[in-house]
Amino acid sequence: MNLKNKTILITGGTKGIGKSTCTDLAKQGSNIIILARTQSDLQKVKKELSIFSNISTFQCDLTSQSNIKKVFKKIKLKFNQIDVLINNAGAAYIGTAEQMSLSNWNLIINTNLTSVFLCCKEIIPIMKKQKNGYIINIVSNSGRNGAANFSAYCASKFGQLGFAQSLFHELHPFGIKVVSICPGGVDTEMWKNVKNDPKIVPKKDKALKPKHVSDFINFILKHDEILFKDPVILPSSLYY
Repeated sequence: MNLKNKTILITGGTKGIGKSTCTDLAKQGSNIIILARTQSDLQKVKKELSIFSNISTFQCDLTSQSNIKKVFKKIKLKFNQIDVLINNAGAAYIGTAEQMSLSNWNLIINTNLTSVFLCCKEIIPIMKKQKNGYIINIVSNSGRNGAANFSAYCASKFGQLGFAQSLFHELHPFGIKVVSICPGGVDTEMWKNVKNDPKIVPKKDKALKPKHVSDFINFILKHDEILFKDPVILPSSLYY
């Protein structure tokens, strides 16, 4: 895929993997649409990427269907097509299942899983009409292996992976590709509150950098002739 003038929507694009991906794709002339919850974060990333004229930002509560519908309505008025959706937004809770409140459980499930469903629900009719499109899901190795103190996060990522694999089969006949990327620990702001426990996440010097993940996203899009039926695993051992 030639990324110039392609329209790419990314959730959680203000920090970490999302910001790195936005930067890489904007450099190649893609039109970038960033969805995030916090207006101040959107303003900050737009200022930091001000050298690019192809960045659009929308404040959006990704756990709210009504909010997502309103934002997508605005996006469709501004853009004729959406070539790529990158489901990147995420949240984590550290603590045992016994300690966790229902509100914390719901926050993680809704942010990491329900938001993916809601965004896909809006984007699929658009891509079907175009007869092409690419949905990339940033999952986690926690979607393949459970970990103590991460029950809600792991449950959301297992669910996200299963949802994406189902979409692969549903959408392939319509020319829409779906791929899931499962990185190991990534040195992002989300992990700053994670205990320095190698059983949970690699030590900081062995964690992936956001650029490692965004580079692979870039590779996938440039080589869209490759069909990734199974999730792509990105352990830190690939880079260290």
